[in-house]
Amino acid sequence: MMLLNFMKKITDLIIIFFIAAMLNSNFSNAQTEDYPYYMSISAGASKVTDRCGNLAVGITCKDTSPAYALDGGYKANQYFGLEFTFAMYGSPKSSGTVSGSSLEVAEEISGFRVSGTADIPLTESFALTGRIGYAQTNVNVISIVSPGPNIPNYSVPSNTLAYGAGLKFNFNKTYSLHVKYDNIGEIGDNTTGKHNLSQVTAGLSYYFDIAKPRATANNATLKNADAQAAAPVVTPPMRVILQLQKSPAANTPELKAAVAQACQCETYFVRLLNMNSIIYQITPAPEQTFALFKDAMLSADKKLGIKDIAQEQ
Repeated sequence: MMLLNFMKKITDLIIIFFIAAMLNSNFSNAQTEDYPYYMSISAGASKVTDRCGNLAVGITCKDTSPAYALDGGYKANQYFGLEFTFAMYGSPKSSGTVSGSSLEVAEEISGFRVSGTADIPLTESFALTGRIGYAQTNVNVISIVSPGPNIPNYSVPSNTLAYGAGLKFNFNKTYSLHVKYDNIGEIGDNTTGKHNLSQVTAGLSYYFDIAKPRATANNATLKNADAQAAAPVVTPPMRVILQLQKSPAANTPELKAAVAQACQCETYFVRLLNMNSIIYQITPAPEQTFALFKDAMLSADKKLGIKDIAQEQ
């Protein structure tokens, strides 16, 4: 399996990165993932190295088998996390005829792993991944001889150091695709034979929409204070009385335009106060006082005939 060999070559580089990054304090400030909890499903092939060596005449053997895995994990930050895995490594088989009897031997292999994980971002979407941890693997040997005596099943557990590497593509914050190589270590005993177990899988990860808590009660209060400080200051509307030298009806459009220009805002007609006075409602900018607005109006076009401006109380 060419992919097995390729992934095995880059595993050493991933493990070196993993150790170096753990010693680098700068990673303690890495950006926290929005959705840290995830689940993955994977499928591929496993290989039991040297299982098919020294076979008797008439015996055929397979050292590879379909493999499946289910992962659940948590990302502490952008770089590091913890992952739990249940894996079914398949059932590599040997079969043939010995002394006139048909013989079939299958090794059902499954187990659990717990691993520390590390990601090396390459781009916004791609990342190299690495894993190292503990694996508990069980080999259940099932032998059938026909005709012949019943042979009881034989089961042996193995506890090993497991490590692996892979490539991940993030579609978005919720979904990602991955390809992984994992070396589970040496499994079996003197009865089954001791062999190295490895696998290559590809699969899909789903990140649950459960965001990490971002603030304690104290800094939540600070954030609220900052938000209030950053909120724009809103000046309440005010009503102004324009006293004119003649009836405002003669130049109402020009007068309204002058009021809008002076306050740099929308202006609304309220009512005529008397034959020579008119009331408008304005909402000036926060830094503009009534005095500034009055100066701007009195310096406007003299044709408007503005005598004085007062603020309605």
